[in-house]
Amino acid sequence: MLRIEVRLKNKAGIGRYTNEVSTSKQIRDIFGRSREIFRDTLVKVIPEGDFLKKDKAIAIIEDEVGNKALRAKMVRLVELIPEKKSLQLAQKALKDRTLKKTMEKFAEIGISPITLSKRQEVKKLKSLYEWLD
Repeated sequence: MLRIEVRLKNKAGIGRYTNEVSTSKQIRDIFGRSREIFRDTLVKVIPEGDFLKKDKAIAIIEDEVGNKALRAKMVRLVELIPEKKSLQLAQKALKDRTLKKTMEKFAEIGISPITLSKRQEVKKLKSLYEWLD
């Protein structure tokens, strides 16, 4: 069982998804867009793409990404995540001003920067978003 909750706790968070002023209209508007809001929030925690072993992920990045600087950032992020034990901490350590572009490229090539452990017998896990769609 997997349980994930998304809370819009402040006016700025609510304002990103609705322009309504009255509370009842905001609730109705947000409820109608709940799948979109859930996905927007979840993708910041669990990136899109299949989960692979580190060496396989790096090989795909090197084959698929033509831009040398972007490729280096992506490989570095894949290497930092196991070291930092967190996607967020690895992203901070990367100090990438174009992080959104980097994460979009991971989604475009269909892999997640989070890799599977060496000890895992599984060699590949399909994207969580395939199950949610």
